[in-house]
Amino acid sequence: SVVTICTLAVALTLAATRVPFQLFGKVEVGQFFINIEAPNSYSIEESEQLSARIERELLATFDGAEHELEVLLTNVGLTLVDAETRRSKIGENYVQFVVTLTEPEPRGFIERFVTPLVSLDFDERGRRTRDTEDIISLMRERVERMPGIKRFSIARSEAGPAGSDVSVNLTGPDLEVLDGYADEMAAFLASLEGVRDVRHDMEPGKLEFRYRLNEHGRRLGLTQRDVAEAVRTGYLGVETVHVNWGEERYPVRLIFDEDVRNDGGRLAELPITLADGRVVYFNEIVDTSLDRGFNTLKRLDERRVATVSAEVDQSRATALQIYDALTRHFAPLYQNRVGYRMVFGGEKKQAADSFAGAYDAGVISLFLIFFILIILFRSLLDPLLVMLTIPFGLIGVIGGHLLLGYNLQFVSVIGILALSGIIVNDSLILIDCIKRMRKDGVARDTAVVRAGCRRARPILLTTVTTFLGVSPLIFFATGQTAFLSPMAISLGFGLAMATVLILIVLPCFYLVADDLKEMVTRGWRRGGAMAASLSARGETRG
Repeated sequence: SVVTICTLAVALTLAATRVPFQLFGKVEVGQFFINIEAPNSYSIEESEQLSARIERELLATFDGAEHELEVLLTNVGLTLVDAETRRSKIGENYVQFVVTLTEPEPRGFIERFVTPLVSLDFDERGRRTRDTEDIISLMRERVERMPGIKRFSIARSEAGPAGSDVSVNLTGPDLEVLDGYADEMAAFLASLEGVRDVRHDMEPGKLEFRYRLNEHGRRLGLTQRDVAEAVRTGYLGVETVHVNWGEERYPVRLIFDEDVRNDGGRLAELPITLADGRVVYFNEIVDTSLDRGFNTLKRLDERRVATVSAEVDQSRATALQIYDALTRHFAPLYQNRVGYRMVFGGEKKQAADSFAGAYDAGVISLFLIFFILIILFRSLLDPLLVMLTIPFGLIGVIGGHLLLGYNLQFVSVIGILALSGIIVNDSLILIDCIKRMRKDGVARDTAVVRAGCRRARPILLTTVTTFLGVSPLIFFATGQTAFLSPMAISLGFGLAMATVLILIVLPCFYLVADDLKEMVTRGWRRGGAMAASLSARGETRG
């Protein structure tokens, strides 16, 4: 028992120090999106020329391996924002490449022999030998630092919730200050190992005229709103009347000529009519400046927000490790930045939300199991013994992840929840057998030994059949099926280790618990006898 408890402590220490956690693993996906952003000054023609140069570099990645590329689609004027929802941004300086790879060649016993036999499809399934990650890395090396590229990122469909691996929201009152803080955090992220495609959404927009009402305009009784309505009326137009044409009704909009609207210098000549009928011109009542604004303005809880995001190479780091580095570096700084906050999103928030749900489900399920066991055994001690075996399954879970080189993931936790039910079932039949034999008059030690021998076969059969059932996911999973491998590892290796503990350690726990129960019972009896003796002496003296 002591050895088992020490082994569990070592396994938990290894999990905390040597087995990183990530929300979801990467899976083999044969399609991805290369998003390019050129400087804001680029026209659609310049972006098209840039896309042609990039396309040649991308095609060069497949020199001698043309069979690995199925489709290369080039879009000029848009870029993908979210690979899952297909949300895009439109602009003359955006270029997007959609790369679709051919099917990978069969790998592993299951894909080579079992899958064709089950599906009765023996045709050649794929010839691609390189992984998607390898091809992406080669393309990144060729394209990322080409002249004319302001921002470069690669998006693709992934397991679990959509979004960036790392996402941090910076909130505060001043956009210019937020822009500086976003640049600071983006530079820090780019310096971390394993972080790539760092970006933030405080993107400068096109040139714009900024105007503010001057003292002369205020003396004339004008307001900033009056000036804005005059500009809006001239450049966006105003509906004056509706006309019927056939069976349709069309609005007629009064607006400046296109030549006037396309000439920024003509804005100074915009006439504005005062309340008394006098006419003044735009440049007389406002102070103007030419500057760049931001493409988008976002708010979080009614506060202006800048979002910094990045992707993480899971072979070199995990998103939660990056969040820890951000917390250590920036948390002290934001304590002194009054009015500004740092709010984590991305995988950090998803992990917190997911574990909150898993925690609630786990607590409810364990409570229900304990309640049912109390009804079954009509005791509190025996259900506690059964429940005590659940944590020791973690030894196999952690050992399996270490042995096969997997990080702990959210699906691993789902596997642990499923494992708990099987462990309780195996422990239940062993404890129940012991209690039945003792009820029939068999001595305690003899009942423990006989119950272990009698129930060893069903317990081992349960373990063997379950392990064999999940073994294809553990040892032979490839492609997108590998997403479920951590759950199968938790279930298979956890049950294998728990079975050994149930057959060897659980009887020891039962004997220890029974001894403690006997000691407590004898103590109560002695205390009762002493109390009765004292009471009798008092009555005799009286």
